[in-house]
Amino acid sequence: MSKVRDLIERLAPDGVRYASLSEIATTVSGLTGKSKLDFTGGNARYVSYKNVFANATVDAEAPDFVTVAVGERQNALHAGDVVFTVSSENFEDVGMSAVLVQEPVEPLYLNSFCFALRFNEPDLLPEFSKYLFRSELVRSQIRKTASGVTRINVSKSRFMRIRVPVPPLDVQREIAWLLDSFSELENELIAELEARREQRLAVRGALVKSKRLEALDPEGGVRTRIGDIATKYVDPVRVAPEATYTNLGVKWYGEGAFARAPKLGSDIKAATLYRVKPGQFIYNRMFVTEGSFGLVTQDLAHGVVSNEFPSYDLDPSRVIPEWLYLHFQTPAVVNAAASETTGGTKSRRRWKEEQFEAFEIELPSLAAQREIVERVGAASELIAVLEEELALRQVQFVYYRDRLLAFEELVA
Repeated sequence: MSKVRDLIERLAPDGVRYASLSEIATTVSGLTGKSKLDFTGGNARYVSYKNVFANATVDAEAPDFVTVAVGERQNALHAGDVVFTVSSENFEDVGMSAVLVQEPVEPLYLNSFCFALRFNEPDLLPEFSKYLFRSELVRSQIRKTASGVTRINVSKSRFMRIRVPVPPLDVQREIAWLLDSFSELENELIAELEARREQRLAVRGALVKSKRLEALDPEGGVRTRIGDIATKYVDPVRVAPEATYTNLGVKWYGEGAFARAPKLGSDIKAATLYRVKPGQFIYNRMFVTEGSFGLVTQDLAHGVVSNEFPSYDLDPSRVIPEWLYLHFQTPAVVNAAASETTGGTKSRRRWKEEQFEAFEIELPSLAAQREIVERVGAASELIAVLEEELALRQVQFVYYRDRLLAFEELVA
C-alpha cells in the first residue's frame, strides 16, 4: 500500500488521468446465430455468458462448438482481452464478469451474450483492468448502462462512454501485483474448501458401506419415491407494491439456500410469491443440473420464493432433512436427476415437481441416516469455518481493492 502511495506521489502528484473506454480500447464482439459458414473446414470453441464469471474457458455444459464465417476470424480472443457479459439475470451481477483471458491454447470465441475489450498499449494493462472493472468505482457506472426486467442487458455504446482512471503503468503493475497476491491466498482457501467438501462426500460414501451402518440397517435401504416422504408446501402471498420481500435462492453445487437483498413489491415482476417454513427441502427447478438443492434454515424462514423453487415438508418418521440434503449433494444423484430434466434449451430445462416426487432413492433407516449426518457433521463444521474465513477475506479484498483504485482525477 505504501509503495503504491509513493509511486502516485512521484509519478502523478497532480492527479491521475481519466479517459473514456472508447479512447483507450476497442471491442471484440461475440458471434451471432447467423455464423453458420465453416472456415478451414473446422469449428471454433466459444465462451458462454454463464462461465465468464469463473474463467474464460470452454463451457463444458454448453455445446462445444459453433461454426463461424471466414470474415469473423478476427473475433478470436487474444491473451489480455477482458471479457464481459452483455446480459445477466441478476442486476447485482452486472459488471462482475470482467475476466482476463489467458493465452488461448486454440482459437476461442465469444457467444452473442458477451463481448471483450482490447486495450490500446500502453494505456491500460489487462492484469490491472480486470480489477478496475470489478471495483465499485466502475461497476456503479456499468449499472447505469444496463436496463431490463427479467434479463438485464448492457448497452455497449453507453458502456464505451464509461470513464476510468489511467494511472502510470508502474502504479498499475504494483496494484495488480498486490491484488493478485490477495487473490492467490483466496484461491488457496477456495481449493481447501473444495477439498473438504469432496472429503465430506467421501466420508458419507464410506459410511454407507461401513459395518457400523450395516449393523444399524441390516436389511439395507428401502427403495422409496420422494413423493412418499415429502409433501409439496404451497402458501401463496399476493405481492403488494408497497411491501418488502426477501426472495430466497438456492446456490449451485450443493451450497444450499440463501437470502437475496430485500425488494419492494413494486420492483418484483411476479404477482404471487410463496412462503416457506424451517426444515423444508427446496430446489431450483431450472438448475438441478448444477446441484441446486437446499434446506430452509431457521434464519431463512422469513423469506419467500417464486414458483421456480418448490418447497417440501418432509415426513419426520421416515427421513431426516439433513440426510436428504446430503444425499442430493452426491454427484450420482445429481446426474440422475439432471437426466430427467425436460424443456428446450439448456437454460430452460426444468425438473418439474411431478418428476421430483416420482424420483426414487435408497432410503436407509432413521438410525442409519442419523449416523451419517452426525459423522459427516464434523467435516461440515470445518467447512463452515472455512466458508466464514473466506467470506471475511473477500470483504477485506473488496475494501482494499476499492481503496487502491480510488484515484484523485487530474484536472486539465
